[in-house]
Amino acid sequence: MSLSFGADSNDPLDLKRDAFRAVRADVERGNWQTVLPNESILQDYVLWPDLRALYLKANIATADRTEVNSFLDQYRHVKTGT
Repeated sequence: MSLSFGADSNDPLDLKRDAFRAVRADVERGNWQTVLPNESILQDYVLWPDLRALYLKANIATADRTEVNSFLDQYRHVKTGT
């Protein structure tokens, strides 16, 4: 089930912002499920690394080491706002 965003706007950036805002709190609590239906909207959003960092931070005790290392390799030069 995808969330509906930006009903008054067709601007792709507004849709990404709305999607990010809608899922951030869940991600901070370690829940990635709300992201999944909206992943295609969010993957090329500038704050995608921040979202992934929030999720990994919330789940660091149980996170898959390969996933964490992959994230660190891919975004080693990106300063996240988390």
